Amino acid sequence: MANSIDSLTSNRLTSLYSGLDTDALVKNAVATDQAKIDKMFQAKEKATWRLEAYNEIYKEANAMRSDYLSVLGSNSMTSASTYNVFKTTLAENDAVSITAGASALPTSFNILSTTAATAGSANARAVTGNTRAWGQNAITVPEGTNLMDMKVEDLREAFGLAEGEDLEFAVNGETPTLKFDGEATLGDIQSALAEKGISLTASTNPGEDGKTNVSFTFDAGNTNKMTLTNVTGKAFGDGGFFGVSEGAHTAEITRDDTILDAMRKRAVTPEQIGALDAQIAAFTADGVTLNGKNFTFDPEKTTLRSMMNTINTDTDADVTFNFSELSNSFSVTNNKTGAANALEVEGLEAFGLSDATISGTDASMTVMANGVQSTVSSDSNTITKDGITFEIKGNYDAAGGAGLAATVARDTQPTVDAMKKFVESYNSLIEKLNKYYTEDVNSKYPPLTDEQREELSEDEAKKWDEKAKSGILHNDSAIGNLLTSLRSQLLVKNEETGLSMMDLGISTTSWSADDWKTSQGKLVLDEKKLESMLQADPMAVQKTMNAVDTTGVASTVPNASKDGFFTRVSNIMKDFSSTMRGSVISDTTKKISDYTDDMDELLSKLYDKQESYYLKYAQMEKLLSQLQSQSEWLGSQMSIA
Repeated sequence: MANSIDSLTSNRLTSLYSGLDTDALVKNAVATDQAKIDKMFQAKEKATWRLEAYNEIYKEANAMRSDYLSVLGSNSMTSASTYNVFKTTLAENDAVSITAGASALPTSFNILSTTAATAGSANARAVTGNTRAWGQNAITVPEGTNLMDMKVEDLREAFGLAEGEDLEFAVNGETPTLKFDGEATLGDIQSALAEKGISLTASTNPGEDGKTNVSFTFDAGNTNKMTLTNVTGKAFGDGGFFGVSEGAHTAEITRDDTILDAMRKRAVTPEQIGALDAQIAAFTADGVTLNGKNFTFDPEKTTLRSMMNTINTDTDADVTFNFSELSNSFSVTNNKTGAANALEVEGLEAFGLSDATISGTDASMTVMANGVQSTVSSDSNTITKDGITFEIKGNYDAAGGAGLAATVARDTQPTVDAMKKFVESYNSLIEKLNKYYTEDVNSKYPPLTDEQREELSEDEAKKWDEKAKSGILHNDSAIGNLLTSLRSQLLVKNEETGLSMMDLGISTTSWSADDWKTSQGKLVLDEKKLESMLQADPMAVQKTMNAVDTTGVASTVPNASKDGFFTRVSNIMKDFSSTMRGSVISDTTKKISDYTDDMDELLSKLYDKQESYYLKYAQMEKLLSQLQSQSEWLGSQMSIA
């Protein structure tokens, strides 16, 4: 914002006849008014600096409170888990592991046996047989004509052949290829394939629009691979006559097979082959139902991989359907273990998995503790007792022996480390508050006006600002009250435990320290004393630090509180933040706004005042101009006379 007469002065032509420095005269005439504006600008600048400092303190105080004084804070000092940390030991084994939570207690025991929970599961190995390929097509078969007697010429369009072109394809990449002219029949193709070790069979069913639905099967026996490749025409591939994919075919099931191909490859025995058509029809019509959730798939277009992904990502079914290429087997397993969580399977007969309801088994564990033997069970392999979590990984039996020895002991180091981290953060905030509160005001360096700033280099102006900001919050009442309240809390005892933070090994720095101005109120941690108190009476330590008064009645014990140290500090910080946000920052912001409005008004008046002076000097110049003109006229008349 403009805050000087220079920035408001218009471009004028002055002093043409008087020879006076009009700008300087006007500037001197309004100097008192400019001084008022400069003073207000400097007051506004200081208020702006105070607002910046308040916002910085408010932000850091809130960050410390949310991080350390909230149960949900990442470094919470008010959470029970900060004080109740345990380390465990357990004899080496592969059957069980243990961890201790915040609600555990120091103890020792022996694990005599474990039995892992299981989930309901069904498995079926796919014993594949011959290498086969299947295809379908709808063709027109003249009435009374045997399908295998039909000629290539009659099926030229279906084979994708040009006029006069022979049908040609290769088997297993061998040469010579198989070549058939227009007079060759499907029977001839069948015979030629047989010489290559491939059996071609066809079955027919009435189709639509007078056509016949033909199903073709190519069977290469127990060979590992059969490759069919077009040379001319289109016997294989998309739109091919036989409806069989072009390329390699194997007896092995893969996850990239279509569901239909996987079903067909699995059907090896006469019984399986005989039941396959009905199973495929049922699967196509009704789908598969797992744990009450129904799924439908197009078996000709959906791959086994896609089917698995759809089922396995469904949270309602909550099962895992899998085909293992390693073991060549299908399986479906409930994702929940335990006897109460039965697996319900329906519609997977074509994969060798019969309709069934299959229950899992519960986990169990026998423990000897304090001379008492007890057994616990669960539908999960995670068992939690007395704050100790047991992860059952397998079966174990001590067989009359002592079993697996286990201990749970308190670990004080994490608590001490957490306190050290809090002290560092707390002291950083206290140092900043002390600096603002005790820093002396440097009255020799008021805020620079725009005019003054232009006369300095950038570096000089920066150094000036640093000195001018010194003591901007000197003896600030909100900061002073906060520092006093925080320092006093170290001496306050918890009513129930009779202990203060001093008794736990947390004190303040000495007042004789050289840097006492910024160090007063900082915390000093005696790690050994705190560790000793945690070992001797951990609950007393926790209450002294974190007790929360639920009665609403103040303690009657002198210098005592029903609240713990961190509860009191949190309340103090909360009140401070409320004060900063509700009045200090708000009032300072309003004051800055008021300064801005007042300066606008004064600058407007200043402009009007200087304009009036310029008008007067302009009038004077006009009169001087007229006088000079008259003088020149008189001189010319006298010269003529």
